[in-house]
Formats: sequence, structure tokens, C-alpha cells
Amino acid sequence: MQAFNQNEKLVNALYEAREQITSLKEEVDKLCAPPSTYGVYLSVNDDGTVNILSQGRKVKVNLHPSIKSD
Repeated sequence: MQAFNQNEKLVNALYEAREQITSLKEEVDKLCAPPSTYGVYLSVNDDGTVNILSQGRKVKVNLHPSIKSD
């Protein structure tokens, strides 16, 4: 009976540890994400990229396939 109770405690501890690890992994993933910046559309280039103005700098960027450059 004592072994069963100890096993039950270990199972609960492992379950709680798994939940905590999952929560920490999600937090680490958020912290590792690249910073999001905003820009103003300026023009489209012949190669399908666009020029934007971001933080006072002109930047050439690729568009997500779902965004039309027209």
C-alpha cells in the first residue's frame, strides 16, 4: 500500500513537472521570437520585393505569399 501511495505521488509530480515544462517552453518560444517592427509601403520592385520605410531607413523586404504586391 505504501508503494502504491509513493507511486501515486510520483505520477502527480511528473504530471505537474510536464505542465510546468510546457508552460516554460511556450514562454521561451515567445521570448526567442524576432522583434516585430512596422513600416510604411513605398514601392514595388521588379523582383517582387517591396521597399518600405522602417525606423527612418529604407528597407527592401519580401512579401508573404498571401499579400499581393499590386
